[in-house]
Amino acid sequence: MEAPKPGAPTVSQDDRGGDADFRAAAKKVFAPDQAAARAALESFLVTHPGHRLQTAALVLLARVQLASNDLAGAKTSLERVGSSPSPDVIFLSGLLAGRQGQHKRAVELLQPFLAEKPPLVGGQTDPDAGHLLHAAMAESLATTDPVAAIEQWDQYRSLDETREHERAYARHRAGQVAERTPGEVALNALAKPCSPFVRALLGPRAVAALRARGDE
Repeated sequence: MEAPKPGAPTVSQDDRGGDADFRAAAKKVFAPDQAAARAALESFLVTHPGHRLQTAALVLLARVQLASNDLAGAKTSLERVGSSPSPDVIFLSGLLAGRQGQHKRAVELLQPFLAEKPPLVGGQTDPDAGHLLHAAMAESLATTDPVAAIEQWDQYRSLDETREHERAYARHRAGQVAERTPGEVALNALAKPCSPFVRALLGPRAVAALRARGDE
């Protein structure tokens, strides 16, 4: 179902039926049934063209499309938002860039959010935003700054709402990065203050580098 572009002709931008339909669709976005969320948002966009919450609906649709790995759909939805993107559009654009392999662009877009909480998405609190942020940063930094990537996985696993299987996943991915980290890079990292998690993962690489030098 094709959604109209924001600014399309409308009968009323404040119809109460549209407000109710948006609220109903928004409640589905972070629920398990992503297909139902997508259908509800697409229905809202078609049924209430030009409604004042069209932009929020497009942002939420892009979030659902990212969760479903529909990268082309997410790109289209974000493009329909138009110019002067809001923080949530920038945030989702960063996640999308990371998924598309545009790692430098992803870091540029997402790094500012590390200093504060991730933004509301379409006016809604995204319960997974913190995990998405740190995972995207970690994946995007893995080849250019492996130490920073491991630190991002450490941040991921340290979030209050992190579940045990998510902690295991973060350790696994961070371990893979550590295995590819040059020994000298590991040594330099451990010469500076770092978390126990980073130290534990990079320690073997640093020891191997010292052995290679004959300095152990």
